[in-house]
Amino acid sequence: MYRRVDGKWALEQEVASNGVSSYFGFGHRVALEGDVMAVQSLHPFAAGADVFVYRRAGGTWSVEAQLIPGAGVKRGRGFGFALAVSEGRVIVGDSSADEEGDKVGRAFVFERRDGGWLETLRLMPKMFAPPACVGTAVAAKGPWIAVGRVRNERLGVEPGGAYLYDLRKAPAPPATPAAPAAAPEGPPPVTSTGAR
Repeated sequence: MYRRVDGKWALEQEVASNGVSSYFGFGHRVALEGDVMAVQSLHPFAAGADVFVYRRAGGTWSVEAQLIPGAGVKRGRGFGFALAVSEGRVIVGDSSADEEGDKVGRAFVFERRDGGWLETLRLMPKMFAPPACVGTAVAAKGPWIAVGRVRNERLGVEPGGAYLYDLRKAPAPPATPAAPAAAPEGPPPVTSTGAR
């Protein structure tokens, strides 16, 4: 991490995996806003990836949580390939997420609640057209989240683009997390506005 002091950039801290992740590709993707940072850890030969949240407090960056999707989805190698941090939310794209055999991809919205990070929304298109690879890019500003989809004209699928989601129209997430001993319920799905 670099910090600008008196007009010059200086190394403040090196953030390394240090046992946080067993994967070698720690730092493959990063996103940062204010004192919150998301880091993807990707293993070059494994079928999955991890995403960790770091927070800066007292001048030091420390790991705060590992982000894990709720029930019903198997994260893929693309988990965290796209990352965004905005207004206390971390948005994680996964173009290879598998939800009950549907492998077109997802974007997951995580928020900090009751001292922990919870998946509060799962973003997906209204119509599924595999292999759409939804979640290859994410961006967030205010109530808006954009989720990219690659173009795949060679396979007869319409050209790629971006799905826009308005969080003001999203269903309210659960007020409290599930009990630790219980299997977590998946968050409510949110479909796209249809804009591309």
